[in-house]
Amino acid sequence: MNGIALAKQIGIRPETVSLIEKFSMDAEREKQLKTLFYEDYQAFREEAAKEENANLAVLYLYLKWAEDTREKYREIGADESMFLDAMRDIQIWTEDHYVKTGGHGILDWGWPQQLMKLKVFRIGRLEFEPAVMWEDIEVNGKKVLKGENILGVHIPAGEKLSPEAVKESLLRAPAFFRKHYGTEYRAYQCGSWLLSPDLEKLLKPESAILRFQEYFTLYAVKPSRQAEERVFLKITDDYESYPEDTSLRKNLKEYLLSGGSVRNGSGIGFFEDIG
Repeated sequence: MNGIALAKQIGIRPETVSLIEKFSMDAEREKQLKTLFYEDYQAFREEAAKEENANLAVLYLYLKWAEDTREKYREIGADESMFLDAMRDIQIWTEDHYVKTGGHGILDWGWPQQLMKLKVFRIGRLEFEPAVMWEDIEVNGKKVLKGENILGVHIPAGEKLSPEAVKESLLRAPAFFRKHYGTEYRAYQCGSWLLSPDLEKLLKPESAILRFQEYFTLYAVKPSRQAEERVFLKITDDYESYPEDTSLRKNLKEYLLSGGSVRNGSGIGFFEDIG
């Protein structure tokens, strides 16, 4: 399998698919990279970077190796639709590559490989990563202890972050891991600019982002420029150069120019509290 069918299924732009169709790699070289991919990811990155068009080469390989991921989904009894949802992360990063560089390939190699290796799962609108809490946290009289199993929540780019879609994902997640892995989770955690308390100064109360925050209790904030990177697709100290083509971009730009900053927030939620 060369991954072309999958590329079309997950919505990779036709120009990129055309380049993948024409791409080829020596079988021994591919075997070497595949071994590193599964056994020593850092070594894989260093070796793959030597390819003439590394970002296109890695996209070609990821699409081809995704057949292994499809088989793993079948082995655990997960739906084909879940596999395709997970692989759409590859499409997200190919689009990110095109928007930022005008070229074809995959810009972020690291995150998609987590989904390919079933370390992260997309369940509806959100992605979930089985993890262990690294510190004791107490919010609203409830404790999450260091060493407790939790689900990390990640928010892939794409469709609107509607409250209904968020709720559906959070309701489905614990049942999925209970059924397919026999693991119980009572809490979930997220660290993101989307949980920044500073966003209340920029967004209307009914905004989807502020509604998303309602599913978490904030327990920490830290300086970060992730909001700029996600909203403007770059980071620069020349705030005047940031575009204003959406209301969020316009508001954030004005806020930054006035001396404000958007920190990252970390929050905890409990599945039993989802109404």
